[in-house]
Amino acid sequence: MRVLISGGGTGGHLFPAIAVAQALSRNAPETQLLYVGRRGGMEEQVVPRYGIPMQTIVAAKLDMEKPWRSWSFPFVAPQALLQSARIVRRFRPDVVLGTGGYVSAPVVLAAAAARVPVVLQEQNAMPGRATRLLSRVARVVATAYPESARHLHAKAVVTGTPVRTEFWKRREAFPTRPQRLLVLGGSQGAHRINEAVLSAVGDLDLITHAELEVWHQTGEKDYGWIESQSDAFAWTVRERYHPFAFSNDLPDQIYRADLVLSRAGAGTISEVSAAGVPMLLVPGPFAGGHQRLNAGPFEQAGAAIVIADQDCDGARLFREISAPLMRIHFIGICGYAVSGLALVAKQLGHEVTGSDEDAYPPTTEILTKAGIKWVDGHAAANLTRWGKPDLVVQGNQVRAGNPETEAARRHHIRLVSEAEYWGELTADRYRIVVAGSAGKTTTASLIAWILRSAGRNPGFRLGMAVKDLGSAAAWGSGREFVFEGDEYTSAVFDPRPKFLHFSPQLAVLTNIDWDHPDVFPDPAAYEAVFRQFLEDLGPEDRLIANADDPAVRRLLNRTRANVETYGLRGGADWQGRDVQIDGDGMRFTAWHEGKVLAVVSTRIPGEHNATNALAALAASVRVGVPVPVAVDAIARFQGVSRRFEVRGQVRGVTLVDDYAHHPAKVRATVQAARERFHPGRVLACFVPHTYSRTLALIEGYADAFQGCALVVIGPIEPARERHLAHTVTAQDLANRIRGVDEVVTVDSARSAAYKLASAARPGDVIVFMSVRGFDDAVGKTAEVLERSPVA
Repeated sequence: MRVLISGGGTGGHLFPAIAVAQALSRNAPETQLLYVGRRGGMEEQVVPRYGIPMQTIVAAKLDMEKPWRSWSFPFVAPQALLQSARIVRRFRPDVVLGTGGYVSAPVVLAAAAARVPVVLQEQNAMPGRATRLLSRVARVVATAYPESARHLHAKAVVTGTPVRTEFWKRREAFPTRPQRLLVLGGSQGAHRINEAVLSAVGDLDLITHAELEVWHQTGEKDYGWIESQSDAFAWTVRERYHPFAFSNDLPDQIYRADLVLSRAGAGTISEVSAAGVPMLLVPGPFAGGHQRLNAGPFEQAGAAIVIADQDCDGARLFREISAPLMRIHFIGICGYAVSGLALVAKQLGHEVTGSDEDAYPPTTEILTKAGIKWVDGHAAANLTRWGKPDLVVQGNQVRAGNPETEAARRHHIRLVSEAEYWGELTADRYRIVVAGSAGKTTTASLIAWILRSAGRNPGFRLGMAVKDLGSAAAWGSGREFVFEGDEYTSAVFDPRPKFLHFSPQLAVLTNIDWDHPDVFPDPAAYEAVFRQFLEDLGPEDRLIANADDPAVRRLLNRTRANVETYGLRGGADWQGRDVQIDGDGMRFTAWHEGKVLAVVSTRIPGEHNATNALAALAASVRVGVPVPVAVDAIARFQGVSRRFEVRGQVRGVTLVDDYAHHPAKVRATVQAARERFHPGRVLACFVPHTYSRTLALIEGYADAFQGCALVVIGPIEPARERHLAHTVTAQDLANRIRGVDEVVTVDSARSAAYKLASAARPGDVIVFMSVRGFDDAVGKTAEVLERSPVA
């Protein structure tokens, strides 16, 4: 078989071509190969080193964005086609492979004219212009990314990017902290990286892990300038900084590196990841931003940290390369918030360990799958079980006197709350914080989802896993970071509300309705922390506040921020009008400053969720998301786990799982169920959470279930309040509830399931409301319904 291969101009096009040639020589040694490259191109120096026969042609780039730079193209193109046709005629290939770059275009066109089968290989998620045009004459295009196919005019087969044999052996062992950083600053468009690295390494002697050395491939163009600038560095820096123009043995350089900093060219990231080396990627802004698309899957897999091109300066790089990878121990690691932070810390490269008690799936399974070492139960020995940690992070559910907390203090290990560490990690991000008694999880999740749908790749920290986002927390590489801002205390040793650690540039305040009486003894104390939240906002910050809530309106004069209001009742800057049920969700017309913006549809029911969607729309538009993009994302949002989550239908009975535990949330959830499933009856299963809340808000629960045919009350979840068990019982709560047909108490999820199944009939909805899921009462009820006829 005779195979002609053409591609070049950059390593991204050249090296996959060489990889294919190597594979053919290895698997089909009888194959005759010929490589066609550009005269004067980098391939003239590289290809002969691999022993591949080569010929060259003249070629010129056609720059569609700046055509005046391509003045020679009309003169060179005919000559390139003529030379290519001559090579094809003489070599008589059985197949021609084009791997991209403008040198491949005349070769592929000449082959197509001679009726030689053409195969193209595309490394980028967004195919290059040459590949898109040439795909019209190709038999097949081999792609690295599944999404490339929709841009091509030929059959696409996902093969991944071919990598050279030098990268077939994967490196396994790495030090706890990177000791060798390799900078690939010699590629096209990498001058910005070279500038940032030069700025960062000037402070190299400040890096705490002094074993770190920087090996910097600068490229010929920048080498002289960088060499002269580095002469001014202190000798302690010069000993650890090694610039070089180009390496003939780059694969060995990559294998020896513990971390690689580079652009996100498809060839580079494929070969570095094949070698198993972590990456810091700075996608180039050129060529339609295709490098950002290339980097996405590597970031999501935890193989790379992505820095936006506009953020790539010396200060940012110094933070990234100087922050030593730490061993971090999390006390209370299985809580929703803490587990999310632990997963992000793991993604950022830290060694993560932890402990918890009374933990349950799915969080336990997620942590284990991520490779995080954790133990069930608290003991002083847990702290150093896997080595002494550099930092200990504690969740707010951990009680005073925890043996691991005390051990951290004895060992003089820094101890911080989960919220404080989040604040430190995100100090250089644009922070969006959603605060309020209710609606903050859904609103924050919607904002994060809208930003992701707009291609902004935000980070986020939420109180519950989100179906569309795939998790409760993610680091993201975009500018924005979205927080669900909890007003509860940060930790037993840190009484500050969590949201005070997050210092937002944009805040959303949904409502204020007294909660957490174990911390805030009365409504005034509760309102005071929100007043502090607003007072901390500066004049350059923005607040989007719910005008329908009287407590929120009362506090608006306490902030220096730029205030905008939203609401459904009129008089707000952002208004939702004509709110109505729309299938399983809601629909309303969004107005802004007296003008219609859009008709907004949601897939989540309840008037309260229309309000949440309006808040998310306002916040997203304020950070630059186009209105149509935001509206489309809201329409596709599937909701948050355990926020009016329809778990299924059994024998005509719909089962809904919800996190509601505050009277206002219960009232909103029951109302949403009545509206969505009318004329069916609503049956409720409710598990009160904490004795202090049940006792303090017991009168609020009295009419929260109005209209229900049956209310089943489970045992009060004590959380950290077992010592208050004598103060109130589930029966005390049941005795207060009014406006329902029947109220009963049960002692187990199984008893609740039998009672609910025996009362339900086709068309009914059973709404389960609890913080911890009440021992999977939903699943148990489904089992009983399956086995027994419905009344």
